[in-house]
Amino acid sequence: MQEIKNRAGYSLLSLTLTFGVVYFHSEKFLYFLTKSFVLLDFPKHRSFIFTDMTEALFTYFYMSFLITCFLFLPFLAYNLLSFFKSSFYEFDFAKIVKEVFLFFAFNIFTFYIFLYSIIPRICQFFLSFEQKSGVILLFLEAKISSFLSFFLQFIYLNFIISFVIFFAAFGIKKGYINFLSIKSLRQNFFFLSILFSGFISPPDILSQISMTFFFILIYEFLFFYAIFQKGKKNGKGKVCA
Repeated sequence: MQEIKNRAGYSLLSLTLTFGVVYFHSEKFLYFLTKSFVLLDFPKHRSFIFTDMTEALFTYFYMSFLITCFLFLPFLAYNLLSFFKSSFYEFDFAKIVKEVFLFFAFNIFTFYIFLYSIIPRICQFFLSFEQKSGVILLFLEAKISSFLSFFLQFIYLNFIISFVIFFAAFGIKKGYINFLSIKSLRQNFFFLSILFSGFISPPDILSQISMTFFFILIYEFLFFYAIFQKGKKNGKGKVCA
């Protein structure tokens, strides 16, 4: 019980200090998250507006809170693993630590793909509707809260996709999912990937094809990973025999 209290206290202290540091540097974090938008017309930087007196303040607080939670997750995972370490054999614990590390590494990798590849294309597509000359002039003046909400939707989507892919690979490794079930669902997945790509990507053919190809590539990776795991297990079975 005392260990739980100590770890909870350290976690709360870490969460508070992390939030303070993130909020102190909130302007830099906001630039990092939105530079795919503000640098589209480089060297002419785009700007954001706010239409309520408290909108910018609460946006900074909300962004700082979400970044703090994201940065706090590895520390929380470390505390949980340390607390339950005595419940596992050393070999099993090492495998769990490796899998948790791979999950965070894969999540960071997919986050950078969204940040530097997918989101800039989406912003570029919607900004193509601006009219800077002619009878009707259209300019985008993005609200800071609206853009952050728009951006965070893709961050949540990235986390969900990473979560599904990682645990699908984990299920294949443990034998809960085999390559026959993946093979039988291949055509259905290809069809669903086209629909899903059309739902989350801009309505231009290049973006939709790129997104569809990305999902198909992931599915094929899981399929060949399932074949590899089956061959690995069969090889062990022959050796044991």
